[in-house]
Amino acid sequence: MKLNIENWSKEQKIAGATVIGTLAAGCAYNMIYGRWKGTRYTTRKTPKLQKFKQVALKTTELKQIYEKEREIYENMGDEPKKLRALTPGTFNPEIDHITLEDMVNYEKDRPVGSKVNGLKNTSRQFYDIIIVGAGVVGCALAIKLSQRYPNKTILNVERSYDYSERIVGELLQAGGYEIAKAMGLDECLEGIDASRIFGYGVFRGETKVKLTYPKDKKGNQPEGRGIHYGRFVQKLRERMSTLHNVTALRATVDNKLMENGDTIVGITTKGNGLKKTFYAPFTFVATGSHSSLARKLSPLPKRALSRGAFVGFRIRDCCDALPFPEYGHVILREDSGPVLVYPTSYKDARVLVDFPNGTLPKTMQERKDYIAKNVIPLIPSQKVQESMLSTLKTDDLVMVNNTELPPQMIQKHGIMLLGDSLCQRHPLTGAGMTAGLIDVQSFLAALDDCDCIFKDDGDYLNMHHVIQSWWNHRKRVNGAPTINVLANALYSVFTPQSTSDPYQITLQSACFTYFKQGEKSVNGPIRLLGAISRSENLLAKHYVRVAIVAVGEAFQKSYLFGAYYAFRSIRCAFNLITPIMGEEGVFSYFFPSNFFNRFDRRK
Repeated sequence: MKLNIENWSKEQKIAGATVIGTLAAGCAYNMIYGRWKGTRYTTRKTPKLQKFKQVALKTTELKQIYEKEREIYENMGDEPKKLRALTPGTFNPEIDHITLEDMVNYEKDRPVGSKVNGLKNTSRQFYDIIIVGAGVVGCALAIKLSQRYPNKTILNVERSYDYSERIVGELLQAGGYEIAKAMGLDECLEGIDASRIFGYGVFRGETKVKLTYPKDKKGNQPEGRGIHYGRFVQKLRERMSTLHNVTALRATVDNKLMENGDTIVGITTKGNGLKKTFYAPFTFVATGSHSSLARKLSPLPKRALSRGAFVGFRIRDCCDALPFPEYGHVILREDSGPVLVYPTSYKDARVLVDFPNGTLPKTMQERKDYIAKNVIPLIPSQKVQESMLSTLKTDDLVMVNNTELPPQMIQKHGIMLLGDSLCQRHPLTGAGMTAGLIDVQSFLAALDDCDCIFKDDGDYLNMHHVIQSWWNHRKRVNGAPTINVLANALYSVFTPQSTSDPYQITLQSACFTYFKQGEKSVNGPIRLLGAISRSENLLAKHYVRVAIVAVGEAFQKSYLFGAYYAFRSIRCAFNLITPIMGEEGVFSYFFPSNFFNRFDRRK
């Protein structure tokens, strides 16, 4: 969108000059006083990575310990053998005597476990790679590492491989779908009745805007997928179970990991009344957003910023009655958080009602009454309203807490967080699975850049170089911070309770007005929403343009007080997005990321 200043009216020129002046004043004000409202900054230094500590025990001595314990086991009766050969009761040498070299060189020709009930059972203790978690990210990582390194053994640990549903994680954005296809995972989206998603419809009062993913340079129409989360994950697990070098273990991982100095060398699991210890040179943790293990590993003193909760339910046989079929729908409310409605199959749709902190009714019936009275009348479709009322009478509501968590790199060797274990963004934009797949893809790219990891035994000792390469690539190239900033900033703009600044509603109105300006104003934001583009510059450009629209609307309200209203609107926009961008490392050249952590608002 080109701005022809020559054609501007006097009021518009004043508004433009005010934007520049207020931005400069806002920057000076915040730098002088050193804090944004509701935000406390700290200058604690991040501990530096410590060097690997080598232990003196040789591989031959470890093998002698193993052979001795194995001989004891062979002489046991049938009942003790149910504990299996390699459990802490039969083989548990001192952790301090195990080195990374020992684990890499130990039993190179060990066989792969056999299948049990469609999953692989394990009776060994040493693996090349351990992956904790069998969700979208954990399965995708196991599949790709198995294909890349067919001679390496991989242990995947999950508490339950049974089918389960979630009310979030049911939307794969267009950018995420393209990544899934590039990784060869798109076949897992077939045969699960997934619905195509072509964009969003945004509603505010009586007005609506249709945002469609723009076609690429070749004329192809990007599309996402609305899915049942459980169906997609089960397809990924089925594919993972067919891989010859991946072992699936149903167990719960203890929060107490096996450590050797500052290096994680293994995990302890609990299942069927037994405790087992497994060792690997490297462990990935992809256990989701509410994992106590990920919480323990996080270097943040407090984990996640609570942003209220989503209350959800599924409506049936009404997707064709949505105002925009095969589109996600966002209904904005002036007095509370947004309402989301999007198809999860060709017949079913998911409804998510946002309750900001302090507004969630206590009982199930109170929540149903609130939705029937305050939410359903806002839905712009009579058939959809009837389906929602019918569902409220028969089905229970499901609640999930909404949290925001900035990424922080673990200051330990031998372990790495991925997916929602690493960072979380508000689920408003439905970008969680997309962000997780982006992290997996960029990690695999970091392996390619180093061109040595997991290929030779000694390369395990240089894993921290790969992680550092991935971390830098993540912050500056793959665009994961842009996805998180967009989701968190949009929620702040769309939800009055997200801030105490009364001019937030002005930004919400300006954002909607900006969407109505035409295709040139829509293509950029919808490419960001769909993760088709993950450019920080594109996000900043459109955010500034929304702020300019807010300034123009301020002068329309009152010419006399327009400058004051414009200043407050710009200041509100600046205060909302700057801490979020800082937490994501956008300003890492100038400030440490923990300079912007909103500790006083976290759990």
